[in-house]
Amino acid sequence: MLAHCHVVLLFATVAVAQQPMPVGIGDSQPRPAVPPPTYADEVPIDRPNFFTEISLGGGSFEHRTKGSDLDDKTTAGYFKLQFEGFSDMGFGGGIRLEAVGSDDNLFEGSANPLSQAGSGELFLYFGYRPRLERWDLPMRVGLMLHNYSLEENVSGDRIDYTSGGLRFEIAPDYALVQRQNLRWSLYSALSLGFGSTTVATDPDTFEADSTTTMFGFDLGTRLRIGLFDLGVGYVYRSQTVDDSDVVGSFYYLGIEQEFSGLQVTLGLVF
Repeated sequence: MLAHCHVVLLFATVAVAQQPMPVGIGDSQPRPAVPPPTYADEVPIDRPNFFTEISLGGGSFEHRTKGSDLDDKTTAGYFKLQFEGFSDMGFGGGIRLEAVGSDDNLFEGSANPLSQAGSGELFLYFGYRPRLERWDLPMRVGLMLHNYSLEENVSGDRIDYTSGGLRFEIAPDYALVQRQNLRWSLYSALSLGFGSTTVATDPDTFEADSTTTMFGFDLGTRLRIGLFDLGVGYVYRSQTVDDSDVVGSFYYLGIEQEFSGLQVTLGLVF
C-alpha cells in the first residue's frame, strides 16, 4: 500500500513538471507585447496606376488690353480631358487638353466690335507621384502648346496669340476617408507656365514675337468609388502676354485674359 502511494506521488510530480510554465513566472525575459492588427495590415490599400478624366464647367471670362479700352467681361465655358499613368515606383506622365470659350457679347456696350474669345492648350508632361499614407502628390513638368484668339463676330477678323513653353504643376490630394474601394479627398493644383508667343492677325498684317506667363489654380473635393471618380471644384486660369517686339514701326499691345468658375469632373481609375 505504501509503495503504491509512492508511485502515484511520483507520477503526479512528473506531470506537474511537464506542464508549461505560465508567462511571467520564472521567466527572466518577458515576451514583448504584440500590437493588434490595424486595418492597413489586414487589407492593404491599392492605389490605381492609371487615371483618365473629363471636366465640364462654366464661369466668368475677362479680357484686358494694356494701354487700351479694349477690356470686358462675359460668361464662358470650360472643358478638360486628361489621361495619365504612373508606375509602382512613382514615375509616369500624361497628356491634357484644356479649352475655354467665351460668349459672343464681348465688348458689348462699347465702341469696339462685338467679339468672342477662345483658348486651347495641349500639355504633354512627365510626372512623379511619391507614395504617402494619405497623400497623393503628383508633380508634373512638360511641354505646353497654347493658343488664344480674339475674333470679331461680324467681320471675322481675328488676332491669335500662339505660345509654346514649359509648364510646372503640383497637385496635392489628401484623403479624408480611405478604404479599399472608397476614397473621399480634398484636392488642389498649382501650376506656372512660361514661354514665347507669336502674335498674328487674319487677314494677315504682320507677325511679331512676345513672351507669355500663365498661372493655374484648382481647389475642390472628389469621391472615388471602385473604378469611378466624381469631383466638383473651383478652377482658375490666366495668361499674360507682354507687348510684342517692334516690326517696322508697329507692335502689338500686351493682353491679359483669365477664366474662373466651377467644374464637374467624371473620372475612371484602374
